[in-house]
Amino acid sequence: MIDAARAQERGARRALAETDAERAVADQRLDAACVGFGDELLLAVKKDREARRWTQFFSVPVSRFVRRALERQVSTVRGWLALAAGQEAVLDTHRAGLERWATAADEAITRTRGTALVRGQAAQARVEMAEALTRERDGLHEALAARARERDLPREWPSVFFRLERRRAAAPAPTPAPEG
Repeated sequence: MIDAARAQERGARRALAETDAERAVADQRLDAACVGFGDELLLAVKKDREARRWTQFFSVPVSRFVRRALERQVSTVRGWLALAAGQEAVLDTHRAGLERWATAADEAITRTRGTALVRGQAAQARVEMAEALTRERDGLHEALAARARERDLPREWPSVFFRLERRRAAAPAPTPAPEG
């Protein structure tokens, strides 16, 4: 039971680490694709950030756009990609990269959500194991207590078989020595 719970916990941690890595890579690559698109578009509009061509894609500077939450960024990029080919020449040259990394980021977000279920199952298995071990310990203690009663042993005798964790009281903070 302990080995199974540990294996499930390791699997959950591994799944989380893998999805975190996938999401981080996809986010970084999507950011790079958006920056490349933004840089080229800015040159195409002659650095006029008020131009309709620019504001159609970026309502904020590109550096702020790429710091948005990944889900929001993916949603915005998907909106760009919904434009028909040929409507924006600069977008068409960056379409493949934006599509690839928006899809990868979207899939990584979905997998990240899926790991919540795996982590929840591992946590539940850990709780069930703790409850089972507690029941076993209590049963053993009761059996030892019955044996102590049969043999007229001291009442504390069963407790010697169990490790007790004693917590020390926090030591008071030392008082500063008077100056002088």
